[in-house]
Amino acid sequence: MRSKLATATISFAALTIIALGVAAYFVADAPIEARMGVVQKIFYFHVPAAFMMFVAVGVTFAASLLYLIKRKVVFDEWAVSAAELVLVFCTIVLITGPLWGRKAWGVFWVWDPRLTSTFILWLTFVAYHAMRRFSEGRDTGRRIGAGLAILAAIDVPIIHFSVELWGGQHPIVMQKDGFGSNLHPEMEDALWATLTFEALLFVTLLLARVGAERTQNRVHALEVTRAMRSNA
Repeated sequence: MRSKLATATISFAALTIIALGVAAYFVADAPIEARMGVVQKIFYFHVPAAFMMFVAVGVTFAASLLYLIKRKVVFDEWAVSAAELVLVFCTIVLITGPLWGRKAWGVFWVWDPRLTSTFILWLTFVAYHAMRRFSEGRDTGRRIGAGLAILAAIDVPIIHFSVELWGGQHPIVMQKDGFGSNLHPEMEDALWATLTFEALLFVTLLLARVGAERTQNRVHALEVTRAMRSNA
């Protein structure tokens, strides 16, 4: 019998597949930008990935804070699962960004404030997962990981406001008139389509990862119980 979490995961996976087809249609149908050419279409996946990266950090922060307050494993399951998605979407950002930058700036990478602060976020969550993997004791790893995730969340407003505060070459996506308001209408539709797809992908991966983490914790608990009975 499937759990509610497994059923929800399958449902969101089906919606994600449909959304992928819709997003691919809108991206293909969107006009080619005059200066950037077809490379500009990377934008439709780069920007939503950055949004999902921020959402993943937010979920990790909230779940980590709740774990430290209540010390319930369920909150850590959500925290460590979302933390993996921070790495997934941050990696997408750091791959697609330089591909776009090579065409726009002539180089793959510049130490722009937004690029640098995003790279720092990626390194922080690499350290998070390394610490979780190699820490002595599961409880110790959970506590230290929660603290590190809360600290890492400070980098999110730095990334978001870095262009406004320190300048740099990275374009401003969030305009005063709204998200994507400076785009051609068909380009804006493509952006919203890919944002919907990546949001559904995020939910699907998060639910699947929480289910896997929950199963792993149950197996670990059974192994501990069996070891205690064997030593009794």
